[in-house]
Amino acid sequence: MIHQNCLRYYQSIVYKDTFSGLVDNNTEGIEIANYIKKGGKRARAIMMANHGVTMIGSNCAEALEDLYYLERAAMV
Repeated sequence: MIHQNCLRYYQSIVYKDTFSGLVDNNTEGIEIANYIKKGGKRARAIMMANHGVTMIGSNCAEALEDLYYLERAAMV
């Protein structure tokens, strides 16, 4: 089933399934940034295994709106 809320995230979500342990320097941040840039297109969300989702937006309102509709898409 395709839902309008699902289509808004087509090819704009990346999934990171690795965990490097506790972060005591910026290597994990660099790794997450590389996942976001994966495929040459900036992602709007990154889903991290066992850690949840991080939304990326040009401001807080945009990121919150994306998070709201991502949750709605997951409900479908």
